[in-house]
Amino acid sequence: VAALEAAGAEVTLHAADVCDAAAMRGVFDALRARYGAVHGVLHTAGVAGGGLLRTRSRADMEAVLAAKVTGTLVLRELVAATPGVRFLTLFSSRAALNGLLGSADYAAANAFMDAVAIGTPPGAPVTVSVNWPAWHGIGMAGATPDHPAPDGGTHWRTVLAPDDWLVAEHRLQGRALLPGAAYFDLLVRAVRESGGADDLDPVVIEDLMLSEPLFVTEPTDVTVALTESAEGAWH
Repeated sequence: VAALEAAGAEVTLHAADVCDAAAMRGVFDALRARYGAVHGVLHTAGVAGGGLLRTRSRADMEAVLAAKVTGTLVLRELVAATPGVRFLTLFSSRAALNGLLGSADYAAANAFMDAVAIGTPPGAPVTVSVNWPAWHGIGMAGATPDHPAPDGGTHWRTVLAPDDWLVAEHRLQGRALLPGAAYFDLLVRAVRESGGADDLDPVVIEDLMLSEPLFVTEPTDVTVALTESAEGAWH
């Protein structure tokens, strides 16, 4: 936003729920009244998932789906009904392409965005869906223990370098990688340093699944998302 203003753009803020069609229509009306037209829309709203589906409530999953599914439908209808709009850009995720372990609802929500873009009817404003990776330092992946994650949990972060003891002596096809046993160390550190356990408390890890190797050929950000359940367990 600061860069836009420095380049001469005027930025105005309007608070509204992207799932509320009436509220979003009010924003469009206000923008058209002030600037004469709305030429493009970027849908960047989202709610992060987090946790295996069997540990999540229906309400949790519906909140993740609503921001991107209902929000996309609301914006698509408004864009189609508003003269002068030339494009609708949907901020999807690479999770829609290759899944995201522990966030099936989030992957599904982003896949819906992709499907809407692909199914844009002829004559409608250009609709594209961008499958973003994580944005380091900002957005859903930018939370720290001092800033709760969007799902009400905490994000613990560290940086691994190729010469760290965790990876220095483990290589596959010449590339340094994080061995499976090291994941336990990272998870225990994340829970303890985020306040989930004292240094002397045992940490019990269940349902750990390693889906693909983590190669560390350069300094690499590693983020662990933690959410405490009602029973006191961390996911």
